[in-house]
Amino acid sequence: MTDAPVTFIGGARVGFWNVTWPFARLRVSKDELEIWILGQGTLRFRQEAVVRVTKYVSLPFVGWGVKIEPKLSAYPEDVIFWYFGRPETLMKAIEETGFRAGG
Repeated sequence: MTDAPVTFIGGARVGFWNVTWPFARLRVSKDELEIWILGQGTLRFRQEAVVRVTKYVSLPFVGWGVKIEPKLSAYPEDVIFWYFGRPETLMKAIEETGFRAGG
C-alpha cells in the first residue's frame, strides 16, 4: 500500500457526457477517488460513497477502463473512466492506494 495518490490521464463518461483522452483525469488516494472532466468539473467520491469499482471493457484497446458505482443518487449511474492501458492496471493501482469501495 502506498500513501501517495495515483493519477491517470484518459477519458470519461458520466451519464450521457463523454470526453476522450486526454480530457479527463482519475486521481485516487486512500480516502478519495476523484474524476476531473473537461467541461464538467470534478466528481469526488469518498470510500463510503462508492458501492464498487470494477474493470470495464467495451471495445478491446479503446474501450478499457473502470466503472465507479456510486451510492449517492446525486451522481449518474454510469461513471466510467477510460484508459488506454489494461483495466487491470487501473484496478491494481487503486487497490495499492488503500481505497476500498464501501469503506
